[in-house]
Amino acid sequence: YLVGLNLIGLKRRGFEREAIHDLRRAFDSVFGENQDTLKSRAAKAKNDYSKQPLVQEMIAFLEAATDRAICLPKD
Repeated sequence: YLVGLNLIGLKRRGFEREAIHDLRRAFDSVFGENQDTLKSRAAKAKNDYSKQPLVQEMIAFLEAATDRAICLPKD
C-alpha cells in the first residue's frame, strides 16, 4: 500500500523546504481525498501547483499511459 512521501530522502537530495511542502500538499490532495476520481484530483493538483516542478513530475507519472496499476493508500 501507498503510505506517503519519502521526506527524509527528499531532504537528503537537497530539495528546498518550500518545494517539499508543496509536494506534500499536492500528494495529500491527490491521494488523501476520496471525493472525486484520481484523475480529476491529479488534474486539480496539476493546475494548483503549475509552477512547482516536483508536483508536475508526480502528476506526469500518474498521467503516463501504462499497463501497470497505481498503488493507492490503505483505507
